[in-house]
Amino acid sequence: MEIPQGRFLGSYKALAPTFAAAAGTGVFALLEGAANKIVKLKKIKVSGLVLTDVGYLNVVARKYSTAATGGTAAALDEVPLSSAFPAAGAVGKSYTAAPTAGTAVGAVAAMTVMGQDATAAATGLPATVEFDFAGEEPVLLSAIEGVGLAFAAAPATAVTVSVEFFWDEYSN
Repeated sequence: MEIPQGRFLGSYKALAPTFAAAAGTGVFALLEGAANKIVKLKKIKVSGLVLTDVGYLNVVARKYSTAATGGTAAALDEVPLSSAFPAAGAVGKSYTAAPTAGTAVGAVAAMTVMGQDATAAATGLPATVEFDFAGEEPVLLSAIEGVGLAFAAAPATAVTVSVEFFWDEYSN
């Protein structure tokens, strides 16, 4: 199937600086599409994965065909990467309490990393998860579609994390 691609509108980034990720296996970060625009997700970076004790974390990126509802969300600043680009249509969110996830289409990426201990003397450098979708970008065709991040298994302790989304937008 050929994905429709209109006129290129711009490249964007949204950043959630260090926050306490929603507990359990619920969505802790989400990029939602835009009405009347095509959103192609280029990359997701997850860094600063810190727990109260060292442990493995399996971070999963899932595509959703319907919008998430509820939860405790903080809006991210969607930053055009050039002053020539218009304001972004896509919306980034971080969650400290998970929303009710939309209808999952499926996982588009997953990675297991070692989360580090929060005690400075005991910790190593926190791992970074990077999902680079070059050539196989998840495409969001409406405002109710999204790509969200969650843990595949509930972490043993609270997790702090930073998240970055990178995407391009096209006219529809």
